[in-house]
Amino acid sequence: MRKGILVSGVAVGMILAAGWAVAQGTPAAEPAPAAAEIAPEVMTTGGSLFRSNCGVCHGSQGQGAAGPQLAGDAFLARADAVAGQIIRGSDYMPGFPRLADDQVAAIATYIRNSFGNSFGVVTAAEVAAVR
Repeated sequence: MRKGILVSGVAVGMILAAGWAVAQGTPAAEPAPAAAEIAPEVMTTGGSLFRSNCGVCHGSQGQGAAGPQLAGDAFLARADAVAGQIIRGSDYMPGFPRLADDQVAAIATYIRNSFGNSFGVVTAAEVAAVR
Protein backbone atom coordinates (compact mmCIF):
# COMPACT_ATOMS: atom_id res chain seq x y z
CA MET A 1 0.00 0.00 0.00
CA ARG A 2 1.40 3.42 -0.95
CA LYS A 3 1.33 6.51 1.24
CA GLY A 4 -1.27 9.06 0.28
CA ILE A 5 -3.82 6.54 -1.00
CA LEU A 6 -6.96 6.41 1.07
CA VAL A 7 -8.54 2.97 1.10
CA SER A 8 -11.69 1.79 2.84
CA GLY A 9 -11.31 -0.28 6.00
CA VAL A 10 -12.63 -3.39 4.25
CA ALA A 11 -10.12 -3.07 1.41
CA VAL A 12 -7.28 -2.47 3.86
CA GLY A 13 -8.29 -5.61 5.75
CA MET A 14 -8.30 -7.61 2.53
CA ILE A 15 -4.91 -6.19 1.49
CA LEU A 16 -3.41 -6.92 4.90
CA ALA A 17 -4.85 -10.45 4.93
CA ALA A 18 -3.46 -11.15 1.46
CA GLY A 19 -0.07 -9.71 2.46
CA TRP A 20 0.00 -11.82 5.62
CA ALA A 21 -0.83 -14.97 3.66
CA VAL A 22 1.98 -14.30 1.18
CA ALA A 23 4.40 -13.45 4.02
CA GLN A 24 3.54 -16.77 5.64
CA GLY A 25 4.25 -18.63 2.39
CA THR A 26 0.57 -19.38 1.84
CA PRO A 27 -0.97 -18.00 -1.35
CA ALA A 28 -3.99 -15.81 -0.82
CA ALA A 29 -7.11 -17.66 -1.90
CA GLU A 30 -8.76 -16.58 -5.12
CA PRO A 31 -12.46 -15.89 -4.87
CA ALA A 32 -14.38 -18.98 -5.93
CA PRO A 33 -17.06 -18.67 -8.60
CA ALA A 34 -20.63 -19.66 -7.97
CA ALA A 35 -21.11 -23.42 -8.38
CA ALA A 36 -23.22 -22.79 -11.49
CA GLU A 37 -20.14 -21.33 -13.23
CA ILE A 38 -18.30 -24.66 -13.10
CA ALA A 39 -19.62 -26.78 -15.95
CA PRO A 40 -20.68 -30.24 -14.75
CA GLU A 41 -18.98 -31.89 -17.73
CA VAL A 42 -15.65 -30.30 -16.72
CA MET A 43 -16.00 -31.81 -13.25
CA THR A 44 -16.94 -35.20 -14.74
CA THR A 45 -13.99 -35.17 -17.16
CA GLY A 46 -11.64 -33.83 -14.50
CA GLY A 47 -12.74 -36.51 -12.04
CA SER A 48 -12.18 -39.27 -14.55
CA LEU A 49 -8.74 -37.95 -15.51
CA PHE A 50 -7.86 -37.47 -11.83
CA ARG A 51 -8.77 -41.06 -10.99
CA SER A 52 -6.78 -42.49 -13.90
CA ASN A 53 -3.69 -40.27 -13.54
CA CYS A 54 -3.52 -38.87 -10.01
CA GLY A 55 -5.77 -40.79 -7.62
CA VAL A 56 -3.36 -43.65 -6.99
CA CYS A 57 -0.92 -41.26 -5.30
CA HIS A 58 -3.22 -38.52 -3.99
CA GLY A 59 -6.01 -40.86 -2.88
CA SER A 60 -9.43 -41.26 -4.44
CA GLN A 61 -10.85 -38.62 -2.08
CA GLY A 62 -7.79 -36.35 -2.11
CA GLN A 63 -6.80 -37.69 1.32
CA GLY A 64 -3.21 -38.35 0.29
CA ALA A 65 -1.31 -41.62 -0.05
CA ALA A 66 2.09 -41.73 -1.74
CA GLY A 67 1.46 -38.08 -2.68
CA PRO A 68 0.25 -35.27 -0.43
CA GLN A 69 -3.38 -34.75 0.45
CA LEU A 70 -5.30 -32.32 -1.71
CA ALA A 71 -8.20 -31.79 0.69
CA GLY A 72 -7.75 -28.36 2.23
CA ASP A 73 -4.40 -27.70 0.50
CA ALA A 74 -3.80 -23.92 0.25
CA PHE A 75 -1.43 -24.53 -2.70
CA LEU A 76 -4.52 -25.16 -4.84
CA ALA A 77 -5.47 -21.48 -4.55
CA ARG A 78 -2.94 -20.66 -7.31
CA ALA A 79 -4.33 -21.89 -10.63
CA ASP A 80 -1.04 -21.31 -12.46
CA ALA A 81 0.95 -23.27 -9.89
CA VAL A 82 -1.51 -26.17 -9.98
CA ALA A 83 -1.40 -26.31 -13.79
CA GLY A 84 2.41 -26.20 -13.73
CA GLN A 85 2.54 -28.97 -11.14
CA ILE A 86 0.30 -31.20 -13.25
CA ILE A 87 2.30 -30.54 -16.43
CA ARG A 88 5.87 -30.58 -15.08
CA GLY A 89 5.56 -32.51 -11.83
CA SER A 90 8.10 -32.07 -9.03
CA ASP A 91 10.59 -34.02 -6.94
CA TYR A 92 7.82 -36.24 -5.57
CA MET A 93 5.40 -36.27 -8.50
CA PRO A 94 5.71 -37.17 -12.17
CA GLY A 95 4.57 -34.60 -14.70
CA PHE A 96 1.90 -35.21 -17.29
CA PRO A 97 3.06 -33.11 -20.28
CA ARG A 98 1.23 -35.46 -22.67
CA LEU A 99 -2.16 -34.21 -21.43
CA ALA A 100 -3.84 -31.55 -23.58
CA ASP A 101 -4.48 -28.10 -22.13
CA ASP A 102 -8.20 -28.79 -21.73
CA GLN A 103 -7.42 -32.04 -19.87
CA VAL A 104 -5.01 -30.32 -17.48
CA ALA A 105 -7.62 -27.57 -16.96
CA ALA A 106 -10.28 -30.18 -16.18
CA ILE A 107 -8.06 -31.95 -13.61
CA ALA A 108 -7.05 -28.64 -12.03
CA THR A 109 -10.67 -27.47 -11.86
CA TYR A 110 -11.72 -30.80 -10.39
CA ILE A 111 -9.14 -30.85 -7.58
CA ARG A 112 -9.60 -27.15 -6.84
CA ASN A 113 -13.34 -27.76 -6.33
CA SER A 114 -13.48 -31.23 -4.76
CA PHE A 115 -12.54 -32.70 -1.40
CA GLY A 116 -13.94 -29.64 0.41
CA ASN A 117 -11.95 -27.20 -1.76
CA SER A 118 -13.55 -24.22 -3.48
CA PHE A 119 -10.97 -22.38 -5.58
CA GLY A 120 -12.69 -21.91 -8.94
CA VAL A 121 -12.24 -22.78 -12.58
CA VAL A 122 -8.98 -23.22 -14.49
CA THR A 123 -9.25 -22.63 -18.24
CA ALA A 124 -7.32 -24.20 -21.10
CA ALA A 125 -6.02 -20.71 -21.91
CA GLU A 126 -4.54 -20.42 -18.40
CA VAL A 127 -2.89 -23.80 -18.83
CA ALA A 128 -1.47 -22.80 -22.23
CA ALA A 129 0.03 -19.68 -20.63
CA VAL A 130 1.82 -21.89 -18.07
CA ARG A 131 3.16 -24.28 -20.71
